[in-house]
Amino acid sequence: LEFVPWGQGSTMWFPSDPRRLEWMKQQWLGWKATGAKLGYRPNWELGGYAMPQVNIRQGGESFRWLFANGMTSACMSHLGQFGTRGPEHYMYARLMTKPTMTIDAVLHEYYSAFGPAAGDVRTYFDFWEKFNTKLLEDGQWTNMWSSPAAAPRQYSPQAFAHAEGLLNKAFASASRHPNDEYARRVEFLQRGLEHAKLSANMVAAVQAFVSDARKAHEARKALRDLIAFRQEHEGKYLSNYLQPVRVERRQYGAQIDRLLSGETVQVGQQRHEQYEAVQVPAHLSKTSVGPYLGYGWYRTTFN
Repeated sequence: LEFVPWGQGSTMWFPSDPRRLEWMKQQWLGWKATGAKLGYRPNWELGGYAMPQVNIRQGGESFRWLFANGMTSACMSHLGQFGTRGPEHYMYARLMTKPTMTIDAVLHEYYSAFGPAAGDVRTYFDFWEKFNTKLLEDGQWTNMWSSPAAAPRQYSPQAFAHAEGLLNKAFASASRHPNDEYARRVEFLQRGLEHAKLSANMVAAVQAFVSDARKAHEARKALRDLIAFRQEHEGKYLSNYLQPVRVERRQYGAQIDRLLSGETVQVGQQRHEQYEAVQVPAHLSKTSVGPYLGYGWYRTTFN
């Protein structure tokens, strides 16, 4: 049988309420008592949007518990947020091949890849793991599987600033080593954090635009900054952009198209033209419109 914890409760996600997690374990043991061979098919890694929604210890120990209690196979989807959740993704891949490994042993392997910055990188991810657990304890945590709306509320500018400081320290440690590979690996994490910050800023700006159409300029800039970053770093495996874009468009697709297309925005009794003049012939991305993928509205006359 394939055991799939699914639903809106925190047993589907980590961090998890310990009481819900215990309930899930009892369901597992109940099925095991029937003599069934159990495979595990969780979706723990499908949430988090583009944020550093890191959980290592609780999820890893749960996986090891399942193996110790009869798990014969496992299959897990994840969305590839390597720039923000690297040790978590690495841990599950490693436990798939050697489920008897301790979490400490797995993390030692991962962090050792950062050479002299290993301790600083561990401190960075420890910060986010504790941060997310505190959000859950305070009733402020959501998984963001289907909507990015909670991103700017859960991950404040102050939290990002603290995390940036931790990675700056790690980069300084790595840069002192003659092998520049260590510094490049820390820089990869810095770019992942930058993507998360830009994503949260974009969501906040679009939310402000939804409430007040006069804030279209700020929202448009936040969108273009995020799009430009994603295009510049495409193919570097910071993030599987498919999932962030999916939830962005699911929640704010109409607003995103309005902001980046030049559609007229109604503000009170006034109509504000959002069209921009561009020189033709030219590739659109090389004009003031910039890197844009989506719908476009054009005037019917030209100067």
